[in-house]
Amino acid sequence: KLEHDFLKCEFQFKINPNLALSDSIDKIIDTLEPLASANKRALYLLSECYSLKIRNLTHLECLDKIVETTEKMMKIKEDLFGTIFCDLPMILNNMGLLYQNYYQDLDSAEALLGDCIQCLLLLHGQMHPYLGPCLNNLAAIYSERGHHLKGLELLEISWALTKLSKSDAFTALEKVMYLSNMAMLYQKTGNYPKAINLGEQALN
Repeated sequence: KLEHDFLKCEFQFKINPNLALSDSIDKIIDTLEPLASANKRALYLLSECYSLKIRNLTHLECLDKIVETTEKMMKIKEDLFGTIFCDLPMILNNMGLLYQNYYQDLDSAEALLGDCIQCLLLLHGQMHPYLGPCLNNLAAIYSERGHHLKGLELLEISWALTKLSKSDAFTALEKVMYLSNMAMLYQKTGNYPKAINLGEQALN
């Protein structure tokens, strides 16, 4: 019955992501939580419920509720898979961006993105395609804090890794984004010739 209710919510979300499903999902969660400590299947379904709730809250832009829900989901996934699990880097990256852009808490954002990068390196090494964008996000925080040289160093590493890991899948839009961001940081560090050169490359 609970799995059927969850699949129904998931189907409704796929049909209309902007449909408010939190109340329906919370009813399933409330029923599962007493069962989850002694039942791995219930614990796994509970983690899937929290994941669906986060996706629904994101579409509804209920950002204030996402952090609490994500932290609960992370605890459940740790109980299931251990302290480091395959989608932990993505969760940490998304949390870092939320703290940066919504809460304006750069300390927490920097710590979360740093943990995200360490997890990626531990799980997948330097060639994972997600590493470049995460380094780019951390570089943006350094730049926002005025540490332009540190941000530029990370951005150049991100640019190089993204080109290597994605090869032919590297899009023109991504190229423009990286070149433009590097041009902006070179400008902020006073290296105007380099900034102009990168800006011209982004336009071509």
